[in-house]
Amino acid sequence: MRSAMLIAAAVASSIMGLVAVRAISITVTELADPCWEWGASSMAHPHYLSAGGPCRHIGASSETKNRAVVRTIIVPGGILVGIALGAVGVMRSKPAFAFSGAALMFVESALLLFSLWPVTVFLGIAFLLDGIRRRREPGAMGSQPVGTS
Repeated sequence: MRSAMLIAAAVASSIMGLVAVRAISITVTELADPCWEWGASSMAHPHYLSAGGPCRHIGASSETKNRAVVRTIIVPGGILVGIALGAVGVMRSKPAFAFSGAALMFVESALLLFSLWPVTVFLGIAFLLDGIRRRREPGAMGSQPVGTS
């Protein structure tokens, strides 16, 4: 049972980790692209490509650069932090880290409600169950009364 949970958590973690890294790389690429227009409105003037121009493609977003950076830090960055906390909690038998990773993954699942939420919820549940199980093990943090050895 334990090895199955570890494998399932590892698979879910790797899937979400890859999605988060890909989201970060897309945003960083767009931020560095001089042909990408930030803060574009629907009434913006059209852009045309010229044969001798520097841009092979033109992209636009109504989002501002600052908002894109904040969104990237909160959503995919939060997913990576949640995965790291949960993985440390699972591998090092640290229930507090597993609980923190689970909580963060649940928060991220609310942000991803219409896309990848089942994976983040599953990962949060896996970290939470492992934290609960480890907390109940003899010798786990908080399982022995204070002053006993």
